[in-house]
This record gives sequence, structure tokens and C-alpha cells, in this order.
Amino acid sequence: MRWFLLLLLGAAACGDGIPKNDFSCEEDCGACVGSCPVGDCVFACETAASCDFTCDGGGCTLDHDKIGVAALECAGGGCVATNSGGGRLSIPCPGNDCSLTCTGSGTCEITACTAGCTLDCFGTGACDQTCTDPSCVTNTPAP
Repeated sequence: MRWFLLLLLGAAACGDGIPKNDFSCEEDCGACVGSCPVGDCVFACETAASCDFTCDGGGCTLDHDKIGVAALECAGGGCVATNSGGGRLSIPCPGNDCSLTCTGSGTCEITACTAGCTLDCFGTGACDQTCTDPSCVTNTPAP
């Protein structure tokens, strides 16, 4: 039974395993999953088709530069992400002070942020932010 669980875990994760302080998805193997229980981790979603990261402690960063779907679930707040490719990047941020910069042709969204979130959309893609406080800012390029 134990070997089956290990096999299942190995199939679900792409990269070099559960992160130390950084987690790079540089292999083209479909889904990439990572978890950061203490915060201050660095994630890179480069060639995987989809990346799903959780940052329990807050303060994580994510660089998404490929066509694909990426998500950074930032429970503690204070996470930073960039989307320079043509894919979709979302940051569910139930804490506060999360920021997302979107410079490519993909879509960017910050959801569930209570306060202090910033979404900079300089690319040709779509940006959306759900925030319950006016301290959140969404910057979009001039038409």
C-alpha cells in the first residue's frame, strides 16, 4: 500500500519534490503541484501544462511565463506573482497585500483578497480582481 501512495505522489508532482525554499517546474510533464507550509518560498512555472501551488504561511512568489494554467493559493497573504506568458494565472488570496503583474497575453485574477491587493495589467490579456476593500488597486494599460 505504501508503494502505491508513493507512486501516486510521484505522478502528481513535477519538479524536485516538495519545496525547500524554491520549487521549479522545468519538466514538461503535465501537472506540477507544490506546497509551502512556512512561507517565503519561490515557485517557477516554466514548462508544465498546469501549476498549482499553496502557500500556507504567506510571503511566497510565483513566476509564470508559459502558456498554461497556474494558481498560487496564498493563505497568509503577502504573495507576489507575475504572468508574462499567454496562460492563465490566478491568486486566491484570502489574506491581504497580494500583488499580481500581468505583462503577457494571458489572463490574470486575484480573488478573495480583503485589503491592499494590487493587480497591474500591462499586457493584452484580461485582468480581474475581487476585493472587499477600496485599498485594492487594479491598473490596466491605456487603450
